[in-house]
Amino acid sequence: TKVKAYELRTKSKTDLAKQLEDLKQELQSLRVQKVSGSNANKLPKITEVRKSIARVQTVISQTQRDQLRLYYKAAKYVPLDLRPKKTRAIRRRMTAFERTRKTERTLKKLKHFPQRNRTLVAPGGHSDMKVFALAIADRANDGRILASAYDLTSFNYFQRSSVQEFLNFFIKTVTERTQPGQRQKIEEQETYVGYVYCRGDNLTGVIVTDAEYPLRSAFSIVSKLLEDFSARFPTPSSRSGMTPAAVEREWPELRDQLVRVQDPHAADPLLRVQRDLDETKVVLHKTMESLLNRGERLDDLVQRSDQLSAMSKTFYTTAKKTNSCCVS
Repeated sequence: TKVKAYELRTKSKTDLAKQLEDLKQELQSLRVQKVSGSNANKLPKITEVRKSIARVQTVISQTQRDQLRLYYKAAKYVPLDLRPKKTRAIRRRMTAFERTRKTERTLKKLKHFPQRNRTLVAPGGHSDMKVFALAIADRANDGRILASAYDLTSFNYFQRSSVQEFLNFFIKTVTERTQPGQRQKIEEQETYVGYVYCRGDNLTGVIVTDAEYPLRSAFSIVSKLLEDFSARFPTPSSRSGMTPAAVEREWPELRDQLVRVQDPHAADPLLRVQRDLDETKVVLHKTMESLLNRGERLDDLVQRSDQLSAMSKTFYTTAKKTNSCCVS
């Protein structure tokens, strides 16, 4: 009888091997008869037996491959003959993970030179505002900076270290010159503005922004920053020996706050701003020059300061000349 593949699939491996052996023996006897010429009527049966042998071998091979696919289903590597064939182009193309990979050089370029999105603003509209630094300082300890976070991506990569060093100098200076319970807005070179609030316990909060940042939002953010810092480090003993690097590890929320306050409308609800303004008695608007003692000049103070490197002093002088040229 003719062998049918769907019937073979229901048999076990042993039965298929036995049937295959019987068919081979039958084929061998038919070939002997063909050579001897004893029975010519059975010669056409050779083709049918050969096809039956092929069907049995096909079913055995398919069954083995199905079992191997189940075995390698959860494996990391699969034999090549068990993988989907598809086309050569599909097999050689990159995976979704490989397409998103970037070289170390590209990662450094994206980190140090991020893409800047600039938008046109209609008359009467608001352009993008910028917060350069958030800082907590101790006025009782010579204005020592306890915690700080900076966003200097808008500056040239080679100028960022000088800018950060000068911002540290600015924060320390305004902290020393702000009395307890006083709030001050300090403008410097018409390029950035510092908002300072010194509490009664000499803990001082400073936010450095561009000139377009709203005053109410800035002071509200400083007050909230001092509250969060006091909740995280409640006692003076917990602040002894504190450095900005150590605080960055223990209080990573400061970095998140710097990102969040880039949008003053999202960071400062109107009702809270109004409440803080009602509690505020006097907000002094000063420039950096008027904050200094009589007879002092900012240029002389910068040159005498040992907290600034020569590169930072040169950067300050060059920036001041550039701004004066632009104003004139």
